Amino acid sequence: MKRGLFLLPAQLFSGKIKLMDKEEALHDFIKGLRIAFNNSLAYQREHPYFIKSVEEFRRKVDILFGFLTPIKLNITSEALFLDDRYWAKPLAYAELALILHQRKIKAIELRPGLNTNELADLLSALALSPKEVIKHGGLGVILEKAETEHVSVEELDYSELLQMKGAGEDGDIWRYLFKGAVLSKDASRINQAAEDFSEGLKNIGVKDLAADNELKQNLVEFFHQLKENNKKVFSECSNAFFDYLIDSKNALSREEAQSLKGLFKNFSESDFADILRKQVAKSDNPDPLFLNLFSIFSQGASSDKAISLFSEHANAGEASGKVHLSAKRIQAFLSNPESQSVSPVYRNTLFSLLKNISYSENFYFDPKTLRVNYRFILLNMLIQKKDEEGMKFILSNLVKELPFITEDKDFEYMRYLLEVIRSKQKEGTAALEEFDNLKNKITVFLEENIWDDEPSVNLKSLVELLEKSCKGSEFYLNKMFQEDKISLCGLKLFLKFFPMELNVFYSGVEAKAHDLGYLERIVKIIASLDSNLSRVILKQIYSFSNELIKAEILKVTDGLSILDKEFLLDTLKENSRALKKEALRVLSKDSESGKAGVAVLLGIRSPWGSKNKLILENMAIIEELNLKESSNYLVPFTKMNLFWHAPLKNKALSMLEGLK
Repeated sequence: MKRGLFLLPAQLFSGKIKLMDKEEALHDFIKGLRIAFNNSLAYQREHPYFIKSVEEFRRKVDILFGFLTPIKLNITSEALFLDDRYWAKPLAYAELALILHQRKIKAIELRPGLNTNELADLLSALALSPKEVIKHGGLGVILEKAETEHVSVEELDYSELLQMKGAGEDGDIWRYLFKGAVLSKDASRINQAAEDFSEGLKNIGVKDLAADNELKQNLVEFFHQLKENNKKVFSECSNAFFDYLIDSKNALSREEAQSLKGLFKNFSESDFADILRKQVAKSDNPDPLFLNLFSIFSQGASSDKAISLFSEHANAGEASGKVHLSAKRIQAFLSNPESQSVSPVYRNTLFSLLKNISYSENFYFDPKTLRVNYRFILLNMLIQKKDEEGMKFILSNLVKELPFITEDKDFEYMRYLLEVIRSKQKEGTAALEEFDNLKNKITVFLEENIWDDEPSVNLKSLVELLEKSCKGSEFYLNKMFQEDKISLCGLKLFLKFFPMELNVFYSGVEAKAHDLGYLERIVKIIASLDSNLSRVILKQIYSFSNELIKAEILKVTDGLSILDKEFLLDTLKENSRALKKEALRVLSKDSESGKAGVAVLLGIRSPWGSKNKLILENMAIIEELNLKESSNYLVPFTKMNLFWHAPLKNKALSMLEGLK
């Protein structure tokens, strides 16, 4: 037989000889893998349908061995790579690639001698949810235990995967890596865990942490090992942990906060003093939540001694002026109404610290401070002036001062100034032209300086005060689509001033559809606006995006204040398994919406079993999400008696058993 042709066994025995070429064998192999994989999701390993699909797939593998030895299938998030080329069409190939990629698989290799049992082991392992795969140590470990001699799986590097956008089960991956590093007690792995600590925590909900005793015990051991071997990194990680808790705002109940107290049982007064010093040094307006948590977690140590150590450090820094800043920030802590629940011991100790801090400081001439004081004097004079000539004089001086204000990017002062201008204009003052002139200059500066980095709180509140654009819609469109500048404030102002230009905006975004990074940024910013208009825009972008961006849009809808139920239910009617799963995950955050989603997925009629495959796929999605509310919708399947509905009945029974 010539290389490049293969005899089909079934046709050989029937007397009809047909030669299969390599191209057909490759397509049959991928189709066979998809069918066998779907059946592994739908049926138990012992089920006849599963066994039959494995046997049929093994025959396709044997045929391909006639052309490729071994068969190595490489996997990316968008396509399969086999026989030195990518396979992304039809869409089913791309979907299979994404599903395998989500299970952290980089490549699968099959070697001659492969038997049905080994293939069944592989498919059963692939059918596990990504979370289960991680829990068992990865597919490599699972297959090693099954002794699959002629199958090997190359897994993605979990630490690299954790850094990827949209990596999927990031929290589970981080737990897996973190636990492995702690248990290994290997210094290099502990240092790597410390390096990834802040980013890794972002993937864990603070309430999930409070309920996860294993993770809490690993954190205790992690802090202990760092404190013993690397004090500097220990300090960085303990402060990062407080940042994580503070960023969660008020998500923790007092009981949950108490459950985290044990994490700090090995912390000394000196450790707590270091945390207090670094947190106080971070902001002029410290979050009172920090002090509340600090008072809970440090109860095992001496509060007086911890704050005394902090006081000594503060006074030691007096020469540099840092002590005065520390005192100012402590006062901000204690004056905040939310800090009233802080332990009286801490409040009294901190008050005494303020008394003990030395405030002696040599006077020195500071031109910058003088200029700031001057601009506030002008602002106060403007507020008080009522006569037109007096206001014009002050406004002319403010115009001269504006270059220094903009150079300092003193957004807080600009906000005060715009508020005063708005107030004066409401009073109907005669100096309207001068007010408009100053307001326009500030507007131009802001429109030109809102395109970089994360905006400060003062900048965001200042942008809210702008009433019109001085630059025009073309300026915004060029920034976004020619210079690739996308920012929260820039997009917010464009939508505020130019809602009639939305069609031009959509065209610009669609022209960038090839740039996945750009689309991902713009989707996240639009979602952060969280308005009715932003929901309309996201749906429009969804309509012309590829599957990865569609998945990102579904993911960000999870954070919107109002659930777009109809949009998500419509998504469940699409063919993409990954998109249906993401839409149902978001819907299931609300019990009633979750039920509506399950009803859509399971409410498909299947005359003569024509839609069995689709319904089984939908059942598998529901099972992976472990939706308890699906029980009532599964019961009708258990009462089906026609033979073509048997797969649906068996799957429903299996799922109901698992939901008990």
